[in-house]
Amino acid sequence: MRKLLLAIPVLFVSCTKSFKEELPNAPDQLVLNSLLNAGDSLNIISLSKTNSFLTSNRPPLLADGFIEWSINGAPFGPITPCDSSQGEPYAHYCNTQALREGDIIEVKANYPGFEELYARTQIPDSPQIENIRLENSDPFMATHTLYFDIQSDTRKKEYFIVEVFSQTTNFFGQSLHEVQLTTKDVTLEMLGVSSELIDLPIDDPIGLKCFFTNELFNGSSKTIQFSLTQTVIGGGFSVDKLFLFVTKCSPSYYEYQRSKLLNRLTDSNPFKIPVQYHSNVKNGIGVIAGYNLKIEALN
Repeated sequence: MRKLLLAIPVLFVSCTKSFKEELPNAPDQLVLNSLLNAGDSLNIISLSKTNSFLTSNRPPLLADGFIEWSINGAPFGPITPCDSSQGEPYAHYCNTQALREGDIIEVKANYPGFEELYARTQIPDSPQIENIRLENSDPFMATHTLYFDIQSDTRKKEYFIVEVFSQTTNFFGQSLHEVQLTTKDVTLEMLGVSSELIDLPIDDPIGLKCFFTNELFNGSSKTIQFSLTQTVIGGGFSVDKLFLFVTKCSPSYYEYQRSKLLNRLTDSNPFKIPVQYHSNVKNGIGVIAGYNLKIEALN
């Protein structure tokens, strides 16, 4: 007997249901920030609260907090809100006491509903730089080599950041630009140019900022050498001067500046582990950090 096979169309229907899941927000935290340079007579402290990651608004600055400040154990404060001339009148707190090398700064901040914040830092002494020289190493490529010696107290760990800026003239006037630096010294960490993290040691790493400590100094001094190219220095404009910026850092200032650059390098790369900004504030986040910047003009 012949069998008849019938093809019966089957209609598959799926149903969807939309729902809105309310993701829990992390609890608000206070943020306390101030970068303190030796010799400055106006020191600005900001106090704010964290924002949800779902909003693009700036974190709210808090003008009704209570901030205390002490230098070498001697209280100075409370510090009152001030107009810091940064477009946020009465949203910052100002201290007009000049800071000296070696000063130990302690900051406490209180705001209703939160635990007291506390941070401590020390103002480093001035970086000791000697034998600065800028040589034209390749006239055809307009390449210059910068040398200088830096002194350090090897009895303790010391932290340094080096940058070079060019003062250029264009149709709009004068401006400063960061100069790209290259070096074959693998003890120097170069950051700020590549979108990828640098795995040392490699040849000729490039960066806008150079980070290093005195741990690898051969004795109490180290000769630093960078190569600079005219195309990078000038950017197509007339170069008036070059400036060498050498910063001697407290540990927190060094780690903050380094983590800020690493955060920028990993921010747009989904295959990199995000780097958080360094914080030294107890019961909150932020950084209170001292530094000592020295600027030398290069001919």
